Amino acid sequence: PQSDSHANSNCDLQSDCQPITKPERQLMVDEGARKGRRHHPVAKAAQWLLGAVVIVLVVVALLLAVSLRHDANGQTTLFGRPVYSVDSGSMAPTFNTGDLIIDSPISATQAAHLRRGQIITFQASPAVGTSGGLVITHRIYAVVTGRSAAGVPTVAYRTKGDANNAPDLGSVAPAAILGLYQGQRIPFGGYVLNTLHQPVTFVVLIMIVVVYVAEELIRRQWIALGVVPTDLVDKVRAR
Repeated sequence: PQSDSHANSNCDLQSDCQPITKPERQLMVDEGARKGRRHHPVAKAAQWLLGAVVIVLVVVALLLAVSLRHDANGQTTLFGRPVYSVDSGSMAPTFNTGDLIIDSPISATQAAHLRRGQIITFQASPAVGTSGGLVITHRIYAVVTGRSAAGVPTVAYRTKGDANNAPDLGSVAPAAILGLYQGQRIPFGGYVLNTLHQPVTFVVLIMIVVVYVAEELIRRQWIALGVVPTDLVDKVRAR
């Protein structure tokens, strides 16, 4: 069993404390915790809030790590549905910068039979005035039909951002369409997703958890092994 000599030597240095036995130390831990909650409600509430936030972030990070996948085309999917982080406000207020939008998959047949007003995500081409590879989610402004030289019916779409004054340059072929947006979004989810994709985020979350747990353990040890005021000792011994 642990000796009580450490507590005795500490108490000899101050007049307002007295030696306590080992069983009483555990009572000090419990009493000190209750006393801390009574005297510092705001600090305690902040501590619990921080712990809750960390737990939520860790759970979200784990769920995203398990649920997010990359399909054969390199698209990020959530439970099989394409997801995109919004990087501009061209579609405000339908969705805003930093939102995470969740598209519905679309087949080649569906892509060839869309209508004005629907919102599509497509792979931009140089004809739209951007570099190839950029993914854009805009509303269909007009449906352009025609026939090829061989007499085969063709369809293409003119698009426009809700917040833009003019339609996009060029047109979008059905083969370039990646998904159909039907109103499902997570506000600020894009910021969260981008942050969680950074390796340093997991390190920070782990460090916060470690510090939070270590602080609680150290506090309990200080109560158990340090100098304990006489009034607290008397209160415990009077029980």
